[in-house]
Amino acid sequence: MHRKSHKGQDFYEPIDEMLGEKSLSVMKRFILLIVLGFVMFLSTSCQKREDKTLERNLFTFIVSCTGGSLDACNSGCAAAYPDITGANYTAASTCFSNCSTNCNLSGTILLLTNK
Repeated sequence: MHRKSHKGQDFYEPIDEMLGEKSLSVMKRFILLIVLGFVMFLSTSCQKREDKTLERNLFTFIVSCTGGSLDACNSGCAAAYPDITGANYTAASTCFSNCSTNCNLSGTILLLTNK
């Protein structure tokens, strides 16, 4: 194909530029499509987080609740600290507090009923 030029100007130059821009635009879209596909692949391949709250709560109850019930745990604390004085107040308070926290069955029952 013969190109005509007028005073050093190529009349087909704008067409060549448009074709170059079009191929560049297609390439940008292709790269964007590849990147989006990669992101979608990574987002769908992740594992879902399992809720281990119930298992942890039951494990805490079994291991930390001395005697197996709140009453038994409190009785153990009362036997260990029969006279609460200034010297053993902190230890006795900690013992009773741990019983209240670790032997709380209502939280475990609520977790079981919500499953």
